[in-house]
This record gives sequence, structure tokens and C-alpha cells, in this order.
Amino acid sequence: MSWPKRQTRPRRLTVPLPRSCAKQDLKQRALTRWQRCWDDGINGRSTYEIIKKVGLRNHNWTRQLIQFITGHGPFPSYLFRFGKHPVNCCACEEPGTPFHYATKCRLTLSYHLKCSADQHIEAWMKSITNQSSGVCCGVML
Repeated sequence: MSWPKRQTRPRRLTVPLPRSCAKQDLKQRALTRWQRCWDDGINGRSTYEIIKKVGLRNHNWTRQLIQFITGHGPFPSYLFRFGKHPVNCCACEEPGTPFHYATKCRLTLSYHLKCSADQHIEAWMKSITNQSSGVCCGVML
């Protein structure tokens, strides 16, 4: 009686990676994919102008500052999108955006933030978000 010949294949040696390496690799892949989606996306562009790089860091912004940066708050421009406000404009007939209320609206003159020239708006917005307390926007809304 002869035994059937086994096919001899080279054996693979698998060495499992430590869990921490696998976890770090998955985290890096997820951040890379998230960054690609953030760079190529069409939503959240006002926030993108301030935070271009995704990450797990918490910015500890106040609620008012988040509303100002994202435009998601009690602003006619935002509410109009969902049919919750009859017009897209402020009471002074200008577009009812957070930027308008913070810098130009005559009805909120006492709360205005000093804004620089148009070519420096991105740097101005970043300086607002880098302030530790976010008090500059706390009074505005």
C-alpha cells in the first residue's frame, strides 16, 4: 500500500504584528482616507479654510465660535436653506451670514470684530480660532 504523495508547498511563516502596530497602521490609513475626502469634498469649505488638516485633536472651541466658523446657527443664510426663515438677508438688507454680523452689520455694530483687508481674511479667521478662550465670538451671538 502506498500513500498518496502530498504536494509540497513552501510554508508561509506568519508573524503576527503587535496589536499596537496594527492599531497605528489602521489609524494612519483612516486619517489618510479622511484627509483625501476632506480635501476633495464640497461641504464644509468655510471650516476647511481654517482647518485644512484633519486630525484627532480637539480644538476646544466655544459653541458660538463653532457656529461662526461653520455658519450653522441662528443666521438667516443658514435658516433660509431649510425653509425656517423667509429670506436669506439680515434686517439691514445684506446677506445674513455670520461674517456679515461679525464685521459689517450696522445692527450689531457694538459687537463688531475688527476685520482686515479682503486678502487677509483667511489669516484673520485663523487668528480668531487660535485665541484660547474664543471670547471674541462669545458676545456676538
